[in-house]
Amino acid sequence: MLSILILSYDYDLYSLVRKLQSDCCSLGLEFEILCSDDNSKNHFRNRTIEDLDNCHYITQSANIGRSRTRNFLINSATYDTVIMIDSDTYPVTDNFIANYLSIISKNEKAIISGGLKYKNEKPRETELLRWVYGQAREAIPAKTRQLKPYKYTLCSNICFNKKHLNGIGFPETVRGYGYEDFVFFRQLEKANREIIHLDNAVFHLKLDTSAEFLDKTVLGMQTLKQLLDEGVVDSQATLLSSSQLMLQKLHFQKIFHYLFKKYEPRIKANLISSNPKINLLDIYKLGKLNEFNIKH
Repeated sequence: MLSILILSYDYDLYSLVRKLQSDCCSLGLEFEILCSDDNSKNHFRNRTIEDLDNCHYITQSANIGRSRTRNFLINSATYDTVIMIDSDTYPVTDNFIANYLSIISKNEKAIISGGLKYKNEKPRETELLRWVYGQAREAIPAKTRQLKPYKYTLCSNICFNKKHLNGIGFPETVRGYGYEDFVFFRQLEKANREIIHLDNAVFHLKLDTSAEFLDKTVLGMQTLKQLLDEGVVDSQATLLSSSQLMLQKLHFQKIFHYLFKKYEPRIKANLISSNPKINLLDIYKLGKLNEFNIKH
């Protein structure tokens, strides 16, 4: 028995659902596939998902955010064993579901992370930053991820038994962009829950343009600032927040801010270029986090 939960926003997920439904039928599973669209304007052909057996497409009446959508899907799931993925993904192998079920059946209390991959073909120049970042920071083999199991906190491809969450859920106070995955995994770490990293990846298909990705990066820094202010995340929890704390201790915030604003146009020019440097993205993130701290 299996519930597959898919978060959707402004993306055509029919092919993904059809693939997963076909695989479940081939395995002879009792299953359901629940898709929740977070009130996007374009539903593509997603409405026809309802025509597929055991598949349901739900449109939220208002935009409730990724955390509340994840919690909604988990609470709505009929079965305890859950696979949760994002709509802009697609399984790398035909054994995707079987691989998860093989592991979860022996490790019922664990959270299993299958990982992400990106296509090897270079995308358009306007999408290069997201692709380069994904290849460098997200497409990590399971053997490497397992060395620091709570560091790699993407929830775009995970499997778990929901009855063993024991009250752990996604933080609904996070209404902005980003870090809901991170907070979820921090709760798991504090509860000493086992994380098993598996090479059972999905391709991340939808690439933001470099400009869009930078905009989301700024929103992510606003969310991190909120979480730090509210005490949801401590200052040592991430490299960015610990670096920000170091700037404060050294009374270097204003100097760093001055230097960042001076070179910000050049940094952004590189990041949206045909040869984006990820270390400059790190500096950009810290610069924005520091900027928000100074303003508030």
